[in-house]
Amino acid sequence: MFSIQYPQFLILIIPILILLFRKNKNKFIKENIFHPNTIVEDKNNRINIKLIFISTILIIIALSRPIIKETKQDINTLSSNVIFALDISHSMKCDDISPNRLDASKEILKLVAQNNTSDKFALFGFTTNTLPLSPLSFDHSLVINSLDSLNSEYILTKGTSILNLISKINSLNYNNPLVFVLSDGGEEKLKLDNSNIYPIVMATKQGSKLPMNEKFVISQANPMFTNSNVIKFDGVENTAKSISSIIKNNNKSVLSSISKSEDYELYRYFLILAISFFLFSILDIKPKVLLLLGLMGITLNAGILDFYYINKGEYCKIESFEGQYNCATSLYSKGYYTKSLKVFKSLKSNDANIKSTLFYNVGNCQYQLKDFKRAILNYRKSLELVYNNDANINLSMALFKSNLTPQMKKNAAKKDGEKKFENSNDDSNSKSSTTVNLKIVTTKENKHQLGSKSYNMINKGYIDEKQPW
Repeated sequence: MFSIQYPQFLILIIPILILLFRKNKNKFIKENIFHPNTIVEDKNNRINIKLIFISTILIIIALSRPIIKETKQDINTLSSNVIFALDISHSMKCDDISPNRLDASKEILKLVAQNNTSDKFALFGFTTNTLPLSPLSFDHSLVINSLDSLNSEYILTKGTSILNLISKINSLNYNNPLVFVLSDGGEEKLKLDNSNIYPIVMATKQGSKLPMNEKFVISQANPMFTNSNVIKFDGVENTAKSISSIIKNNNKSVLSSISKSEDYELYRYFLILAISFFLFSILDIKPKVLLLLGLMGITLNAGILDFYYINKGEYCKIESFEGQYNCATSLYSKGYYTKSLKVFKSLKSNDANIKSTLFYNVGNCQYQLKDFKRAILNYRKSLELVYNNDANINLSMALFKSNLTPQMKKNAAKKDGEKKFENSNDDSNSKSSTTVNLKIVTTKENKHQLGSKSYNMINKGYIDEKQPW
C-alpha cells in the first residue's frame, strides 16, 4: 500500500504548477523563464529551466517521504509467559558468588533472554517493594536493556519480601506464567502449591560479610519456599541452561501472533532522479557519458571537511558545568592535582549534593598535594552538607597524617621504601600497601538509565526498616 509520510510538503509544488500553467498567458514568463535556452553570463553554460523545475518537484516529493507499506502476519504459535523476579536488595552485593550475587543474576538472565526467542519475557525487581522493570513482550532486548540500566547504588532498602512480589504478580492477571525468582532469601518462609514458581538460590550456606552501619554482618542463603522446585546456583552458564530447559519443556499454553509492518522507502529514487535532471540541465555532458559515470562505484572512507572539523575541535572549549567538572575529574585521574583543584574551586552550585561533592573533590586534591589542614576543612564542609562514607574515611586519614611528627613521617617513609622494594621483586607494577587510594566522584552516567521515580518506588518505606535481615 502506497502512502506519504509528510504530505504537507506537497503544497510547495503548487507555485511551480502555477508557473507552468500561466506560461502561455504571460508573455514575460514565456520569453524570460521558459525560453528553450536561458543563458547566464557564459554562453557555454546553458541551463534548461524546465529540467530544473522537474528536479525541484522531484526533491519536494522526496521530502514528503513516499513509502510502500508491507504488512506481514506471522502464523499463530503457542508460547509461554515467563516472569523473571530479581532480588535487588542490599544483601545481593555479597561476593560469595563471583563477582557478586546481583551481577551473577544479571548475567544469567541475559543468557536466558538471548537463547530463548519464542516466549514472552517480563522482568521485575524487588526488595520489600516490587517494581516492574520490563513489560511482558517478545522483544527480549527490553529485558537486557533494563538489566544494564539498573544501578544498585540508588537502592536504599535492605530487606526482602517474597510475599509482596507474589502479590504483585498475581494482581497483573498474567495467563499461567512461569516465575523464576533469583534471590538469596527473605524474612518470610512461604508454602506455595503453585508448581510454576522456581526459586533460584543466589547465595551459599557459608555466606559472606556485608558492611552495615560501620559493622559487618554475615549474609547467607535464607529459606524462601517449601514444596517448590528450588534451583541452586551452579555457575552462570549451568544455571542459565537449567532455566532454559524448564522453559522449553513447559507446556505452551498461550496462543500468540506477531504482526510486523515493514516500510519500504522510495525517497532515494526520487532524489537520484532529481540529481540526474539537475546535472543534465547545468552540465554540457552527453547523456551516454553521464550514464557511464553513474555506473562507476567510488568508496569514500572520509569526508572532505574532516580535517577542518578536527582542527576546529581542538580549539573548542566546553563551558558548561558538566564539561568543566569532567575536565577536573580527568585532570585528577592523570595526576594533575593542582590544575584539577583550580577547576574544582571555580565551579559553583546551589544544590547541596553537588556542593558536598565539590568540597569532597577539593579535599581529595589537597590531600594529594599534602595540604592536610585545608583538606580536613573541605572534608568537614562536605560532611556537613551530605554524609558520605568515603569522605568520612578520607577525613580520618587526613587527621592522622596531619598529626604525624617529623620523626614519625621519616619512619613511615622509610618503611614505605622498604615495602616498595620488597614488592618490586614480585611484581614491578605493584603498589605499596600503605598507598591511600582516594575516590573522586564523577558525573558520567550510562545510557538508558532508570528514572528517579522508579527508584523512589523501590525505596518506599526503607526508613521504617528496623531489622532488614
